[in-house]
Amino acid sequence: MEPRGRARFLEGHSPSRAHKMRARHSIASNHSVHQLKRYAALLLLGAMTLALMTPAYLIHVRPGSAVYHRNPFVFASQVIPYAVCAVLWLPAPTASAPKIAFGRSTALFVAACLLYVPIFLHPELVGGDMVGLGYILVCLVTTAAVVVISIVAVIIVALRRRFR
Repeated sequence: MEPRGRARFLEGHSPSRAHKMRARHSIASNHSVHQLKRYAALLLLGAMTLALMTPAYLIHVRPGSAVYHRNPFVFASQVIPYAVCAVLWLPAPTASAPKIAFGRSTALFVAACLLYVPIFLHPELVGGDMVGLGYILVCLVTTAAVVVISIVAVIIVALRRRFR
């Protein structure tokens, strides 16, 4: 086993060749990091769009309950969980952050699909004077879950680093 920091040379390869091979590998891994962040951002954008379009869709489909869907807090609260996830994980400099961001954004996208797609298919299921509060509470609970899961992920990453 070689000590850390020393390059391993393959038979027939010079040190400069080994350096080029390591540089190529780091470029490839850097590319995959950016690719994961891009996918995570697109998933968050898709979930947020779905969340924002649901009350807008219901305003047009169910004009009688439009007053409850037009509340600005309904639309503002729809953005919060996705923005919190993006702010916490997309700019994070750690090596595991892109994987965590991709996992969180995938979970949020699946949750948004499970929550909002049935409303698009059966808009008659949503109604009443408390529907606006329902949207706001769903987003607040989702945001709290994103924050708690993020705290747990940070603790796990810190423990893994410490006990390596």
